[in-house]
Amino acid sequence: MDLEYENVFFVGSNSKSGQYLSGGFSSGATLGVRTTKQVKRLGCTTFKSLVEGTKLLIHDPEIIEEISTFIEVRGSHKADEGYHDDLVMCLVLFAWACNESFFKDLTDTNLRKVLYEDQFRQIEEDLTPFGIVNDGIERKDEPIIMGDDLWFNQDQKVAEEMEKLKRKWLENV
Repeated sequence: MDLEYENVFFVGSNSKSGQYLSGGFSSGATLGVRTTKQVKRLGCTTFKSLVEGTKLLIHDPEIIEEISTFIEVRGSHKADEGYHDDLVMCLVLFAWACNESFFKDLTDTNLRKVLYEDQFRQIEEDLTPFGIVNDGIERKDEPIIMGDDLWFNQDQKVAEEMEKLKRKWLENV
């Protein structure tokens, strides 16, 4: 308020869900976020998803260096002994804020849903096609080559091979 800067987020808290972003109109809203284990855990999980899903690209060597020394200790996240985590924690808090309903309403973006849909689409694209697609067009004696396997559309070829095997078996009996 002293700096007359309008773009400051307020944080509210309740006993059930912990801290949440607010516009400052709720009772007990304060400036700043307490970096509790819960906030760090949710922020780190979302931060990891953002980086792995290439939604957040990091090119700064100082941030990359801090990420390489950022560890989990007894359920909390911090820099390894002798290192700093100031830059990484900014990104962790940003990731935490991205999951808050106030942020989603403000930006009209549900980041978790976008990440889930992208991951689901990627899994579907990576799946190997299964079975033979019947497009309704009958093709007699036209083989289908799938990898190293040769498949026939008609049961005729299979029946002929089975008949040959049956005759050989009867001859040997």
